[in-house]
Amino acid sequence: MILSALALLLAAQNVVITTHEPRSASPWVNSVRASCGAQRLAIDGYGGSKPLTALARIRINGRAVAGREMGRLVADLSHKRAVYRLQILCGYAGGIELRIGEGERLPDGPVRYRAARAEFQGGRLRAYTGFEEADADAFWFR
Repeated sequence: MILSALALLLAAQNVVITTHEPRSASPWVNSVRASCGAQRLAIDGYGGSKPLTALARIRINGRAVAGREMGRLVADLSHKRAVYRLQILCGYAGGIELRIGEGERLPDGPVRYRAARAEFQGGRLRAYTGFEEADADAFWFR
């Protein structure tokens, strides 16, 4: 009885029910900032971020960092399934050292841990080791 009364009420008012697709999430990025004297290092878009095609971006004092190994460093920080631990240390004479720990679950189940180190001087990437295999202890440093 109640349902038929509700149906008559809705029919009399010409109710239209519509659906919509949920909106996708806004783009988001992981980012970290550090200052070493007058040098300001900014790393954006590393690890899981949206859009999925985006690459990490590294800047010193607002400018893109130059250096022979920059492409490799950016690619290494852009794995979307990886989790990164970044440690930024201020060096002597305005240098900056970046220590990278990466943990990434592989498709077959285990987690692969890797570590790398980069050195910046005068707005340039001076040295980059590339990733080397590591263990969980190297990733979960305190």
